[in-house]
Formats: sequence, structure tokens, C-alpha cells
Amino acid sequence: MNIIYKLPALLTLNILYKIFPDSERFLEKYVFNIYHFGKDHNKYSQDQFTDLINSLSGHTSLRGKTILEIGPGGSVGLGLLTLKHGAGKYIAIDVGNHLKTDSKLYTDYSRLLQDDKLINRLINKLNGKYIFNPNIINILNINQYSTYDLPDNSADIIYSNAVLEHIHDLNLCFQEMSRVLKPGGYMNHVVDLRDHIFSKDSLFFLTIPEFWLHRLFGNTGAYINRKRYSYYLRLFSKFDLKVLSLRKQYTYDGTINPALLIKYKKGDLKLLSFNIVLRKKI
Repeated sequence: MNIIYKLPALLTLNILYKIFPDSERFLEKYVFNIYHFGKDHNKYSQDQFTDLINSLSGHTSLRGKTILEIGPGGSVGLGLLTLKHGAGKYIAIDVGNHLKTDSKLYTDYSRLLQDDKLINRLINKLNGKYIFNPNIINILNINQYSTYDLPDNSADIIYSNAVLEHIHDLNLCFQEMSRVLKPGGYMNHVVDLRDHIFSKDSLFFLTIPEFWLHRLFGNTGAYINRKRYSYYLRLFSKFDLKVLSLRKQYTYDGTINPALLIKYKKGDLKLLSFNIVLRKKI
């Protein structure tokens, strides 16, 4: 979206969601839900699944595992594919209630799975509404500062894609993920450290004082915490998470403002996106 239109829209939504917290749910239901997927929904889900399998290859399999996805947005496509390929249970945690399955999404899911018996076992139609089978698929809605309503050591694999950069309290997030992950369990996170408001090709967003960034955009999905890779490394160490693999996906090749080097390490400014696999200490 052009910044001329995007910036006023985000500022308006930030004020609206601040004054009327329930307005986001109303807009998503009756006006426009940015977390729903378009015509490429199935390709997106399949690409996610393929990337997850490739990332975990040589480390663990899905067979019989409980998969926890953080921030799936408007689709459980990834979760359905993990269940198709042997996972025992899928849990999704998100801020807000984006996961509404209508007739169109049900059709998409049917095409994605290509297995009528399986989708009828996973998603039931009751009184005109599509309901996830609670014995296999569990959806949890939380706010940004909530703990997870899950038992300790209840997940085998935790996954997220372009979510962690939007978490307001990363320490709490990793505390909860580590708590619910079984000893020896795995995490796979794709983290996008680029700007989500102004320009993904610029480091300008790192120059804005946190007070203003949070005040102007903190209630919208475009807000990012701006934590860099070295901060993540400290969290991995704090919660006994061993780095098994790291793939750098995007790097910054432009000229770095010298003022940023006072606050950030050069390596932190260069690394803009990564895919990481972690294992919890046994």
C-alpha cells in the first residue's frame, strides 16, 4: 500500500482501536479482515509447510506431535497440513479472533488437503457454522500481555512466521513458549526485522523514539518491537534454547546512518530477516 494512504489509515485505526477496543473485531467481521487470505491462500499454506519440513529435516518429524503455531492470522492451512502428514494435534494462539472458517475457506481447505474424510474429521458443520474438532484443533485468543492457557510441557514443536517482530513483550512470549515446550522440543521461527510501516528497504524506522512509535502505531498490526538479532540471542540463552540452524533471508546493503551505530551493532543493522531452528534443553 502506498505510504500516502497507508500512514493516515494506520493512524486512524490506532486511535479507533485505542478508544474502542472491540471495534477491530467488528471491522474484521463486517468490513474487511486483513488477516484473511486471497486467491493464493493454498499456495501460501503449502509454502509454509514445505519450509517448516525443510527446516526440521534431520532434527525431528511430525509423527504424533503436538504443533503450536503462534499468530497464524486468518488461516489454519499450515496446521491442517501438519495433521495430514502425521501430527497428532494442532494448537493456534493469536491476538484477536481471526480464524473464522466460512464456506469459501472450507472449500480452500478441502482443495488443500484433498482428503474428504480427513477434512470432515477436522472441521464439522453445525447449524450452518463451521467448527474445528476440539479434540484435534484448539484455537486460543489472547491479548498482547497474556500468558498461554496451556499446561507446561504440552507442545512438541512451536512455529511462527513473521510474528515475533510484532510481539510487544518478547521476554514474556519466550517465557511462555519455553514453558509449554517439552524438554527436547523444537521451535522454528521466521522473523522479519524490516520496517512494516514506512519502507522495508530503509532503516529509518529505527531512528524514531519508541514513545512515538508505540503511541502512534502500537494498537495496530503494523507495529513492530524493533528488537534485533542480538536481543533474540540473549533470550535463547536465558530460556535454554539451543540454536540448531540459522538461515539469513534478507540483509541490508544500503548506507547505514552513523547515529544508528551508537545504539546498534553493525551486524544487527545488516540482518533484516532470518529463519531459525531452536531446541529446548533436555
